[in-house]
Amino acid sequence: MLLAVVALLTPTGVGAGSDIEIVSYTGDGYWDGNTWYVSLYPGETAEATLTLKNNASKAITIELDVTPEECCDDEVEFWWDNNESPIPAHGTVDISLHADVSGSAPPGKYTAGLTIKWMIVSPLSVATRFAWPVTWHSAVLNGRLTDMGTDSSVGVYFEWGETTDYGSKTKVRRMTHTGRFSAVIHGLTPGTIYHFRAVAEGESTSYGSDKSFKTKRHWWWPWW
Repeated sequence: MLLAVVALLTPTGVGAGSDIEIVSYTGDGYWDGNTWYVSLYPGETAEATLTLKNNASKAITIELDVTPEECCDDEVEFWWDNNESPIPAHGTVDISLHADVSGSAPPGKYTAGLTIKWMIVSPLSVATRFAWPVTWHSAVLNGRLTDMGTDSSVGVYFEWGETTDYGSKTKVRRMTHTGRFSAVIHGLTPGTIYHFRAVAEGESTSYGSDKSFKTKRHWWWPWW
């Protein structure tokens, strides 16, 4: 009998007391702790579906990395379906696991164990700060990139206009670190209220809160 065991490393177990919890499981094999176990003979396949819940207050990225990458001269294959990673904070995701033993594999019973690995990720986030200085025809908009998330480079800019529909935006600036950023807008109408918000774009898009300012009145002095 040939025994093939494939396992993945994970920082913690899966359960009600961990960041990741299995809330339902159906299909072949069985789930124990954070590992899926299934036994197959040559020519057989197995499938299982489970629902994972993220108990953490931040998004979690999950992955399956088979170790070793090649097992038993490619006679045993493993894969999974998941198009919804990362899992948002306190959200759930359905995952399908698959195992396949080639019909040409040596006779025997093949037993596999697959373990989930995950990592907490901080979401991309940006904050709208204030407009200053403000004149009768221009203003400096200020914002702060508060978290890069998983991005190494983020594009930041401001949306602005006379309503919360905005309609205009400033030039995109690239940032590789968190911190403050600003942009100058011109051609404003004196004595007018304008709305603006900061925006950050990477693998996802983050919007700051709406803020407003009023341009100064333009006093025209008569000439004689």
